[in-house]
Amino acid sequence: CGQLSDGGDSVRLYAGGGVVAGSVPSDELAETAQKFLPVYNALSPVARP
Repeated sequence: CGQLSDGGDSVRLYAGGGVVAGSVPSDELAETAQKFLPVYNALSPVARP
């Protein structure tokens, strides 16, 4: 999920998970990172040759 600033010069990205009974917090953190990375990578500057 993301939010573009009014001026269009910045983006705020969000990703989250839920820790419930039986969850392993470190696994939830890893899952959240997996959700977040594709959007982050798509919006990150790419070095051009």
